[in-house]
Amino acid sequence: MAEVPVNSTCLSGGVGVVLTRSESCSLGFYCPNNTAAHPPEYCPPTPECQIIRMGGSNCEPQGLYEPIVCPRGSYCPKGGKEKIKCPAGHWCPMGSFEPLKCGSGTICREGSSNKKPVMGFGISVAIDIILVITLFGFGAWKKVMGRNVGRKRAMEQTYNRSELSMQSGAPVTKGPEFSMSETTDGKNVISEVNPNKVLPGSDIETSHVVDDVEELMEETNEELKKLVESFGKCIDGNRFGLSFDFQELELTFRNGRQLLADVSGSIERGSMWGVMGPSGAATFMNVLMGKIDKTSGSLFVNGVREDMRVYKRIIGYVPQDDVVLAELSVRQNILHSARVRLPSSWSESMIQDHVDRIISCLSLTHIQHSLVGDAIRPVISGGQRKRVNIGIELAAAPMALFCDEPTSGLDSTAALQVVKLLQAISKLGVTVVSVIHQPRTEIFECLDNILLISDGRPLWQGGRVDMITYFKSHGFSFKPTFNPADIVMDIISGQGHRHRTLPRENEIQYLISEWQTSKPSKPLPTTNTAEESNALAKTIKKRGAYWYKQVWYCFVRSLIQQRRQLSEFYLEIFVGGIAGAFMGLATMRDKGHLFHGIYREPNELLSSALMYIKIPQLGMLTCTAIGIAGGPGGVKVFGEEKQIYWRETASGHSRSAYYVGKVLSTFFRIAFSALHFVSLFSLLGTPAMDFGHNYLCCMMYFYCIYGLASCMSMITRRENGALVSVIAGLITGITCGYGPSLADVKGWHLEWFWRISPATWFVEAYFTENVDLFSYLYDVEHVSRTTGYTFNRYAVDIGMMLAIGTLYRVIAYVGLICLRRDKQR
Repeated sequence: MAEVPVNSTCLSGGVGVVLTRSESCSLGFYCPNNTAAHPPEYCPPTPECQIIRMGGSNCEPQGLYEPIVCPRGSYCPKGGKEKIKCPAGHWCPMGSFEPLKCGSGTICREGSSNKKPVMGFGISVAIDIILVITLFGFGAWKKVMGRNVGRKRAMEQTYNRSELSMQSGAPVTKGPEFSMSETTDGKNVISEVNPNKVLPGSDIETSHVVDDVEELMEETNEELKKLVESFGKCIDGNRFGLSFDFQELELTFRNGRQLLADVSGSIERGSMWGVMGPSGAATFMNVLMGKIDKTSGSLFVNGVREDMRVYKRIIGYVPQDDVVLAELSVRQNILHSARVRLPSSWSESMIQDHVDRIISCLSLTHIQHSLVGDAIRPVISGGQRKRVNIGIELAAAPMALFCDEPTSGLDSTAALQVVKLLQAISKLGVTVVSVIHQPRTEIFECLDNILLISDGRPLWQGGRVDMITYFKSHGFSFKPTFNPADIVMDIISGQGHRHRTLPRENEIQYLISEWQTSKPSKPLPTTNTAEESNALAKTIKKRGAYWYKQVWYCFVRSLIQQRRQLSEFYLEIFVGGIAGAFMGLATMRDKGHLFHGIYREPNELLSSALMYIKIPQLGMLTCTAIGIAGGPGGVKVFGEEKQIYWRETASGHSRSAYYVGKVLSTFFRIAFSALHFVSLFSLLGTPAMDFGHNYLCCMMYFYCIYGLASCMSMITRRENGALVSVIAGLITGITCGYGPSLADVKGWHLEWFWRISPATWFVEAYFTENVDLFSYLYDVEHVSRTTGYTFNRYAVDIGMMLAIGTLYRVIAYVGLICLRRDKQR
């Protein structure tokens, strides 16, 4: 090192450069030796100091009159003549001219250069403790208290039956035409008290809808009588049940493939029909319900030609698969359907009573508070699940009920029980149409009427007994030891030669032709009177809860689902917390000092190496971490229950109410996940950004990621949704303006593309909150020009993230209602 000249005030021996004529140094600097005769000056640094400055740090003053930025943990009041240690309860980052007060819930000891917000971490820990207690404490309590639940329920049911019989004046032992009982091994068995007695079908009347109420009361048990009363309260008119007439229905695809042709006939109100056939049976029912548009032909409902979708609020459809929510109990599944689909004028007590009657008639009272479960984690039996599936439709008090293979997947006993239930429903006056394949003999004998379809064309329509006579007249034998349904299925499947002594070529075509020529002529359907038509229109119009109530019901239901999926919720917030912890560990060594820029005039020469990319880099990593933590949870919101949505919207459930309710229910997850992320990140990384602003910023980005994941769930398969949402989150995080920088993107005239990414607004807000605090010290305008970000508009950044996240949800909603429209009819 060269010897310093005697007249030099610089350590390097160089000549100092006067920075300002004022004896005071700039805000944030310390210059105790300056006077009017010796104003602040810049000294050429020594090699050692130059290396330190190139590394981004500050060295000691290089001359007697050279200012130095006020060190961390201290503040230098205006003028720069004093250097005071930061008092407790305050923090003093490098370049402070006054101590900054720490907010509540923040630890700031004497001499602190950063702040440690512990309140957020404490709240996170408290929430975690409550959740753990809820999970394990409630489980232990349920295990202890549940030992006598079964016995208590059995005693209550026995008492209620006896009390009900005493009030009605009937003996306790009096039973209905059909009864459901529970054996000692827990199985439900149906027994017929008087199988020869048949209730009237199409003319059943209640106190609200018919004249002959006494006959009904004598031939049904107490539960069914009450159910009929509930049904009657939903009807405007003199009877319930729908009749269907169809003439020359045809369905042909654009490629010329014909699925239905020349299907004509009628289904009387209050009757039970079985549709059988190797091909075309399910298609016919879908066309009849309006789920598939017919190519040609006519459909009449109660004698009126109209689009079947007009009647969807008073028609129930039981899908082949048990489309129920596994996280809800038996009662909750049925209750939601009742709340949403029953008349808006019904009170909550009326709805609850209606659900009680349905559950009782379905023999589900003893398991009404049990979770339904799914195929992987079954809770109730397959037959019980099927009855829940039916109960969801009965909750809407339908005037017609369509069932797609209601016996599939069940053992013979459970299948018979379900069909007996459908038979009972038809005797209440509800028109029941079921697609049934290979029914056992007892099931076959429960059907009042049969429609046989083969190759998309009818082979028979009419009474079950008449059908057997008809096929016998065409040379087929029905052995007493054989199931008639099996013989009929062989015939319409082209295997009729097994039951004939003489062979016949093109047997299916022969039978189709024979039916077309021999079927009885059918007169045009009788049109309803104006009074009946108006009553039916009123019935349809008043069905369904108000929109805001549907939103509330969907919101509450979704919260219940989340409460029953606590392990997944724990995993989600755990991942969020771990991601925040790693972000904090990555910046812990910086102690909150994430930025170093050019000092403002006249101190530019004193600047160290620039550190502009640290915050954008941290912002990109944060966006990536949030994308990984929030993407799978967001895609699960809608991707897991599309079938539920399809079923409910096809029944008249408001699409927007369903969607809004689901979206609102995610806010708790977003808030908790963001809280765990920010609390650990702020505690370890101690950024200069205020905790509240940091939390709001991260929560808005979680909001955007959830919305983006909802979009992904609409266009991907269920099993691919989580992966696709994570990839989408990574791509969104990369387009934050870090690399390539937003300034470079502006040069490409592609800023608009980066600006549609919420990550750009997130990083801009992050930059503003971490840099704007030092705008008096650094040339932040140069930072803005270099990086491309616009500072000092935190509210705009938050508002844009809110707008983009909302736009994602609008796009997801459009996808929800536009994709797979055929499933929503």
